Amino acid sequence: MVSVQNKLVIIGDNATQEATTQYRAARTTGIGSIILMVVLGVVSLNFSIVIRKTITKNMLRPIKQIQKASADLKAGNLDVDITYESPDELGQLANDFKDACATLHAMVEDTGVLLDQMANGDFTISEDNKSKYVGSFVEQFESMHQLGSQMSDTLEQINVASEQVAQGSGQLSCGAQALAEGGGNGSGRYGGRTDSYG
Repeated sequence: MVSVQNKLVIIGDNATQEATTQYRAARTTGIGSIILMVVLGVVSLNFSIVIRKTITKNMLRPIKQIQKASADLKAGNLDVDITYESPDELGQLANDFKDACATLHAMVEDTGVLLDQMANGDFTISEDNKSKYVGSFVEQFESMHQLGSQMSDTLEQINVASEQVAQGSGQLSCGAQALAEGGGNGSGRYGGRTDSYG
């Protein structure tokens, strides 16, 4: 019986060693898995932070450009610089804002040219310029056109009146000269008569 008992002890020792080895291997694998999950979690967290920053930066770039252009426009600078282009809603907003600023710039520039012409005495405002004015600004163009026409008419009337005044003053001068010449020798229209009414 001893031999069976020895064999059972050997089998028990072998089973204990095998169980201990397997326990250590499972524990090592568990710890390795936990470490791997922590490392993957840290890498994932860092990757998500980088992705979030990149997405946020890409989303904020056009918004900041539009915000700066809006501040420039508010300050009276119509030469805005918006470089963002994209097929999405922000790209459309950037393009619309850029187009609006370009249209305003063209209208303000043309208004300056027209007012310069008027200041230099040229009141002819071409209807070709009307295409630069849109929306509510069409009324501004029409008012300038009407002002130019009225100023041109007023200046024409002033020229006609000044010619008439010049002619009248010439006739008055001739009449005064004739009267002066006639009054000196006593023979005038009334023949130098001096009647007394008394």
